[in-house]
Amino acid sequence: FCALLLLILWLFQTVLLDSFYRKIKVGEIKSSAAEIAEYINDEETLSEVLSDISKRSDCYIEIMTPKGEEIASSGDIKSKMRPTEKIDLLSEMNDDDYIKYLDSVNENERKNESFQNFPPNKERIHMQSIVYLKKVSDSKIILINSIISPVNATVNTLRYQLYFITGVMLLLSVVLAGIIAKRVSKPIERLNSSAKVLAKGNYDVSFNDNGYKEISELSDTLNVAASELNKVEALRR
Repeated sequence: FCALLLLILWLFQTVLLDSFYRKIKVGEIKSSAAEIAEYINDEETLSEVLSDISKRSDCYIEIMTPKGEEIASSGDIKSKMRPTEKIDLLSEMNDDDYIKYLDSVNENERKNESFQNFPPNKERIHMQSIVYLKKVSDSKIILINSIISPVNATVNTLRYQLYFITGVMLLLSVVLAGIIAKRVSKPIERLNSSAKVLAKGNYDVSFNDNGYKEISELSDTLNVAASELNKVEALRR
């Protein structure tokens, strides 16, 4: 049971951590886009909503036209996309919403290259981001560019913690198994030995093992059985 728990813990905390993180991040972005869509036509409230969401979710938000022209924006200007990049994304958008994973490269690389599709070239990666497009109307599209924090450092930290947790849990499981063996297995072994003596015809054997309630009841039952068998043997003689 301990090994099964450890296996599940390792699986979810290391192997599946990245996929879970991405799903949660995408869910947060979609929720933010839905909140923005509610105020898309309220110019007085929209700027406050964009500012609040961009700070809360640490992302760049832009309301633009289907041609990529900016209407309103909020967030870190470093995450702002170039017009050509927005046009490329809009051309790939076939439904009312669209998600794409991008590699964030430094400014020197941006001068010569556009964002590349995920998965990236690991030697050039500085950060990854999720770009989400949501079509609200024929004239307005929401763009959210959110940075994905690298999980490698987190996985390494969790792995060292899991080494310690695994050792402690295995040690405790061995100790617990020893206690269970002493309090449960040993009395059952003694009852079994006495029962073998009873089976050979020695009806004077006594069962005096105490422990858990079930073991005590079994001991009393065997004592009654031995007494009755002793009476039957005496009557037979």
